[in-house]
Amino acid sequence: MDEALNQIALTFNQTMQEESGLRRKIESLTGILLQVPVLLTKIDTLHAEDLFALKPLKKNIEAEEFSVQAAKDKLYPKVIGTARWFQNYGEGYNTGEDVDGDYGSYGISLQIPIFDKPAYTSIEKAKIALRREKNHFAQTKIELQVKADDLSRTLELLDHSKELANKSVGHERELLKVAKVAYGSGRLVQEEYLRNEEKVLSAEARYFLTEARWWETFATLAVLYGNNLEELVK
Repeated sequence: MDEALNQIALTFNQTMQEESGLRRKIESLTGILLQVPVLLTKIDTLHAEDLFALKPLKKNIEAEEFSVQAAKDKLYPKVIGTARWFQNYGEGYNTGEDVDGDYGSYGISLQIPIFDKPAYTSIEKAKIALRREKNHFAQTKIELQVKADDLSRTLELLDHSKELANKSVGHERELLKVAKVAYGSGRLVQEEYLRNEEKVLSAEARYFLTEARWWETFATLAVLYGNNLEELVK
């Protein structure tokens, strides 16, 4: 009996440690420090449209496309205009007269960088970087989509598991009522009656663990699709 009580105390202590860890996790995600357990309620439907994590990768591809275009632009012919203006003021060295004159020049030139090797090298480098980003995007999209599909299937299975676990709780509670009557009439020994109490607690624990997994899966899927949890859960 002492060992049984010791195991119960040990399990209770481990549960309190897990609860403390969950409190810290919730506070880090929401900024809310929970003092007592509260029920969660889903107030809106999860919007599974675009995978949120892909958005910055799309921006990277757009940036690399601009880099390729910028590198190509360096090969376009350039028309360059030049102009000069001078003012000459002084005294004639052989006449002694004041000299004040303005003169200038202007010109237009056309530059065609046909043999600009560094420019072609820059284009190839930009294209390679673009292909790398597109490949990374495609691979990440496949991985995230597989994960999202798996979470969606898991969520459906957990929905069904919650229903079954809830039914089990109801069944065990009904059996406990029968056991109480049998124990009161002396047809059931104390040890057998306590087993029924234990089954009720085990069934309730399975239900709450299943519900916790459901919420964890739901929250992960919501974040994956860029949903605001504050708008989905109360």
